Amino acid sequence: MFGLIRRIRPERSDGDVLWHGPFFIPRAGEWWPTRFLLYRKELYCTVELGWSAVTLVWEMDGGHVRFEAEPSWSGAYSSDSQLWGRVLGQVERRLAGALRNPAAYNRRVARRLPARARTGRIKRRLTWPGGSRPPLTARELRALESAVEPGKRAEPWRRLSLRRYLETAAIAYDAALPELRPLTPRKKYQSKADQRHGGLLDLRPTDTRAFEAWYDGRDWLGAHPWEIVFGHPHGILLSPHHAAGA
Repeated sequence: MFGLIRRIRPERSDGDVLWHGPFFIPRAGEWWPTRFLLYRKELYCTVELGWSAVTLVWEMDGGHVRFEAEPSWSGAYSSDSQLWGRVLGQVERRLAGALRNPAAYNRRVARRLPARARTGRIKRRLTWPGGSRPPLTARELRALESAVEPGKRAEPWRRLSLRRYLETAAIAYDAALPELRPLTPRKKYQSKADQRHGGLLDLRPTDTRAFEAWYDGRDWLGAHPWEIVFGHPHGILLSPHHAAGA
């Protein structure tokens, strides 16, 4: 198996060498990815099984093998050796087939790979319900791009206070939530943000030094002061950051 995997192009080769291997398919509809990492004189063979991953380590000089991590077998395999016998047997057969005809192998994987085993990026427009209209027209999109462009050239603020942060968040609220427009910036924030503000609302509104001390102190870590629209698991964030060199 190692002789075959060395014939394919690694994912990386600076220092340790990483290959992504064929999928392990214990039964129809279950495709689990494999990867192989060569570090010094040890080959780490890993297969993902649901939410866990198990690893076989081959000590190449001495020929010894050890197993790392123990998944919940649920009766599927009686031992690590039984599992890895199946995994490496499949990897070897599929590598041999892929090397004989890479194009045919890739077409077969693309055709049969279950949706639940696919990872990667997808265009957002492809996630909209069928027949739905885009959230922005072409004209609105051009207007948005024109409005954003000057912001790229704007200088960052050297100081920030609670009031300025809330006023900035209020601009976003007014654009997305017209019903909030009559409210003050603080009331807008209190109506939509995550209530775990970590002490943000306790600061004096115009005191920039207090804001900076609170921000740098990181006592708010674990809270959600920047989640201006609460959501689970993640809402909408508006988070300030120190500019480089500031």
